[in-house]
Amino acid sequence: MTEIVNWVIDTIKATTHDEYLMHIDEPQRSLMQNIRNMIKSTCPPAAEVISYGMPAFKYKWRPLVWYAVAKDRCSFYPWTNSVVVRFKNELEKFTTWKGTIRFTPDNPIPTWLIKKIVKLKMEEIIKKNSINKTRPWKILTHLYDLFIIIRLFFYHYT
Repeated sequence: MTEIVNWVIDTIKATTHDEYLMHIDEPQRSLMQNIRNMIKSTCPPAAEVISYGMPAFKYKWRPLVWYAVAKDRCSFYPWTNSVVVRFKNELEKFTTWKGTIRFTPDNPIPTWLIKKIVKLKMEEIIKKNSINKTRPWKILTHLYDLFIIIRLFFYHYT
């Protein structure tokens, strides 16, 4: 059955979290759905996106966390190694590598730990955004991008 799951994940490119979860068998599906709900409850303004072929969340235009399923494990991606290092003691019973935490449905990540990781990532993003606000060229590039989008829209529809 896991070979079928891998084939489906490899061949069907999901465009939403629901599509991604729809092709996963139990008990991994319910575990990933619980992780999704925990992330949404911890960071309600986060946007659900598909990034690198995986369900992800963005907060204030920056990547927050990802989650994914493989044939014999599930993965949670805080993406930065600083998070994994900070929670090193709590993650001892899981396989970790750089910005990745691997676990199984039999040994899931505790809900309190996922919430702590998401909150820490939110703090990191807020800190990065406050640093970038001091750079006026960042604002100018966003305005220029907006100008190009508006121009293309009017060119296309007029």
